[in-house]
Amino acid sequence: MDEDRRRSIEWDCTRTLTGFINALDAGDYETMAGLMAENGVWVRPGGDATGPAGLLEAMKERPRDLIIRHVISNVLIEVLDDDNATGITYLTVYRHHGPPPENGPARLDGAHMVGVSYNRLVRESGAWKIGEKRTCRIFDAQA
Repeated sequence: MDEDRRRSIEWDCTRTLTGFINALDAGDYETMAGLMAENGVWVRPGGDATGPAGLLEAMKERPRDLIIRHVISNVLIEVLDDDNATGITYLTVYRHHGPPPENGPARLDGAHMVGVSYNRLVRESGAWKIGEKRTCRIFDAQA
């Protein structure tokens, strides 16, 4: 595989992972579902979500009064071939549970969690999708 092709795949996979997290924070679950492979699995504390339908079902349980932002960094994509890649991202989570304030920002007492997300990406119907997403907590404010 030539270098330009490899870089193109890395960029597409990075956009898939970033788009997934941005959609999660925005409550745009349809966009998230569109970024999941048909048999993709999101391993999550509330229970695994499999495929787009499983993701949409899992998001029904998400609290409506949760303000959350996932900051991803240290993105590293490893291209395996034209249809498969792996990727890791560091993940810092900030959250406020409760109604949003009427004026100004939500209260923040610090990071809620810092972890590493391990991802398997697959090309499906010409687009890069999440085949598996699993996050390991490294620091947890609740611990």
